[in-house]
Amino acid sequence: MNSSKNTSIISAKINRLVATAVLLLITVFIAAPAYSQNKVNSDTTALKTDTLVKYLTPMEYAFMMHEQTSWLIKVGIITKSYGKDNFYYAGFEKRIAPAFTLNFSVDYGVYLEDFESGFHFSLEPRWYYRLNKRIKERQTARNMSDNYIALGLSNTLLTYEHRNIGNYYSLYAKWGMQRRFLKHGYVDFSIKTGLGFPVVDGSSKPFFTFSTNTNLGIAFTKDKYKLRREKLCPVLKCYSSERYVFKTNLNGLLYLSYANYRKSFFLTPSLSFEQKIGKSPFSINTTLITFVNHRDDTHYGYKWTYYGAELSLESRWYYNLRRRILNGKTGNGLSASYIAIGGAYRYNHSYVNNVTYSDFAPSVYTITGWQRLYSKHIYTDINIGIGYRFKSQNYNGQVLFPFKLGVGYRF
Repeated sequence: MNSSKNTSIISAKINRLVATAVLLLITVFIAAPAYSQNKVNSDTTALKTDTLVKYLTPMEYAFMMHEQTSWLIKVGIITKSYGKDNFYYAGFEKRIAPAFTLNFSVDYGVYLEDFESGFHFSLEPRWYYRLNKRIKERQTARNMSDNYIALGLSNTLLTYEHRNIGNYYSLYAKWGMQRRFLKHGYVDFSIKTGLGFPVVDGSSKPFFTFSTNTNLGIAFTKDKYKLRREKLCPVLKCYSSERYVFKTNLNGLLYLSYANYRKSFFLTPSLSFEQKIGKSPFSINTTLITFVNHRDDTHYGYKWTYYGAELSLESRWYYNLRRRILNGKTGNGLSASYIAIGGAYRYNHSYVNNVTYSDFAPSVYTITGWQRLYSKHIYTDINIGIGYRFKSQNYNGQVLFPFKLGVGYRF
């Protein structure tokens, strides 16, 4: 009874703290436009587009750094660092001071470490700490395409089988790299750490989290200028003909959580190699994914260590490559849309409460995808399809619907 009463008191205090913080931030948000308009509109560098473009690199130009931006609407997908499950994201970011913005967002997905789904609301002031210096020294416009530091407040509503089972609040700090890309694209990669305060399971003790996240999607705002393709060619590789490419996906890389009764650790690095077949629109792509997952939950009484690897091999046909070449959008390389047929072989090894399980799980699939190679070291590869995992020692045969979101570094 005392524990339940203490939990209720703490929950009430947290609710009052959150309400006060939200009201304060909303007040700042409402009062800020007049101040922001006076400050931002007095910055005339964005009006001098020819001067700006002259000083920008092609990549900075592709990142829309010549456009002055006071607000941004974002809709995308967040790939959480602790697994393959994706969160659907919507956000609105508004400038409240020359180098500061306020970002409100909501996302929904499955919290893999809890096997629960949830809505996640967050409100964070962002400081684009390099922006004023870059404007002064390099004459970029005042925009939201730069590195930032944020302190945020969030609330997560957990559900299980469509029932509300509790919630928790989080205070967190985050370093991020947000980039607008070619008018309506954006990517936001961040490293985040914080403290969570649960109001669930009769627990009020805080827990620690650390994670990397990749948020990719489309953005809408009011721009003034059209992009010049001749300026973008070094970024879009208009005339390059890559024969092969090594790729590593930054999604699903790392997650760490430490609570009073639950510890979670996930690490999932990957490496891909793709080789073009002569001058044809075909290629062979192979990917190796390794994973180490560990969870120790004293509340539910289990300890799970799970590790293994998956090797896949697929043949890709870049069906619109010739049209992109004729339109001057790419060279005869690996930057186009494709259809692929492939297979994968996955090895799992796990310990669950001192019981060992091992399994080999082969599968086949067909996918359609969209790959783009940018500049020297950036790539995106998004694909979706259907597949079948064959029956194995610990799994029955199952139809799969793979969806992969690749954003990362290429060598």
